[in-house]
This record gives sequence, C-alpha cells and structure tokens, in this order.
Amino acid sequence: MESWRVRSLDADDVAVAGSVVARAFETDDLNLRQYPDADARARCAPMLFEALVRYDQLFGQVDYLDGFVAVASWMRPGEGETPERLAQAGFDDLPEDVDMGFIENVFGFVGPAIAEVQPEPHWHLRLLAVEPLHQGRGLGEVLMRHGLERAASTGDPVVLETFSPRAMRFYLRNGFETIVDAIEPTSGLHFWVLRHGG
Repeated sequence: MESWRVRSLDADDVAVAGSVVARAFETDDLNLRQYPDADARARCAPMLFEALVRYDQLFGQVDYLDGFVAVASWMRPGEGETPERLAQAGFDDLPEDVDMGFIENVFGFVGPAIAEVQPEPHWHLRLLAVEPLHQGRGLGEVLMRHGLERAASTGDPVVLETFSPRAMRFYLRNGFETIVDAIEPTSGLHFWVLRHGG
C-alpha cells in the first residue's frame, strides 16, 4: 500500500478541507434529504461542511492526507458544542437557506441517542471523507487508523454515527460495533451509531 503522511489541518486550509467533504458527501443520504434540489445542495452543503470542519479545527482535531485527498474531522473527549464556539466557527453567519433547523432537529435526536449508550468521554469521528476520484484506495482507512491510534493513546473509545449502509459496513469491517440501530424521525432515515474500543 502506498505510504501517506497524515497532517493536522491549519486554519488557512479549512475551506479546502470543507470542499473535499462536500464532494465526498454529495450523494450521502442525509445530504440528499436535506437538499433534494441539486442546485441548492451544491450551493449550501459546502458552507455547512466548511463550518463543521472549522469548528473541529478550532476545538477538536482535523487530519488530512497530502494533497487533500482525504479528511477526517474529530471532536475531542468531553468537549461539547456551545453557542459561543458555534458562533466562532461561523454558524451564525450561514445564510438561511443552509437550513440549520433541519440539522438541529436531526442531531437533537441522534445526540441524545449516543449519550444514552455512550455517556463516558469519547473521541467522536464527525466526518471521514475521501475525494470521489480517490475512493476505493484505502485512504479513509489510513485516516481512521491514525485516529484510532490517537484514541488508544488517551484510553478513550471512538464513537461515530452514519446514515450510510455502505459506511456502516466499512466501519464494521474495521473493528467497530453497532450500539444504536434506529430511525431518525425528522429525516425518516435509518442511522447507526458505532463504537471502537472502550
């Protein structure tokens, strides 16, 4: 397998990393449900993903591979979102058509579902994205393994949620276990919460 160097994202490259995530999640079920119109999705999704990446660059950890072929965005153990931090990451500046109400409703259900089964501190893998032209080369696994090693060094488990059956199978193959299997009522989508370690 080709050797890749994992780097830590700088503030200057947040927009680049956010655009990688937007392209990788173009056909993600939750993204499609939020923005069924392709033009709206192309306009709004990159702004939302950029804000998410900026938040984790400021208050969590964002890793990427050389050339920005893959990006992983993490929330640190015990670190919750606050209105002040969300504002600092630019969420208050997003235009109305980004539809934060949809996201708040979805994760207002998913977040408590996670807390119920994993109340202890954990690393939260928020986003794992590989440029579409580079998918299928094991790059997501490189970034994920890097994060798992970091989590093992702190003694904390890793938790994530996904709305993608394909992604769920990927994580199961890589040692995760399913701890939530449910339907999210706002989107009507099936989602899974998975854990590694702990």
